[in-house]
Amino acid sequence: MTRERRDTLTGLLGEVAAARRGDPALEYRGGVTTYAELEERVRRVAGGLAGLGLGEGDRVALWLPNVPAYVTLCFALARGVELEPALDEAAREAAAVLGVRGPYRPS
Repeated sequence: MTRERRDTLTGLLGEVAAARRGDPALEYRGGVTTYAELEERVRRVAGGLAGLGLGEGDRVALWLPNVPAYVTLCFALARGVELEPALDEAAREAAAVLGVRGPYRPS
């Protein structure tokens, strides 16, 4: 198994998962996902996305509530690609890609 660099998001997950495999990484609605389970899910999802042809340079928009799948997808999408470090810029770019004009205001 190839070790990822520690200074990447997925490299950090791998390092923490190796040290704290059975510890809770996520708790949601009474369920617990350990670091080992999260790391395995991230690997499976990343493999599935790659199998669909998704790769570096592709754009992906996530529209999910605060659920464990959101965390898994963020880590999976980070494998092998760089994430935009400026969140405001990333949000503006995502809005432009999705054709959103102005801030979302719930009714």
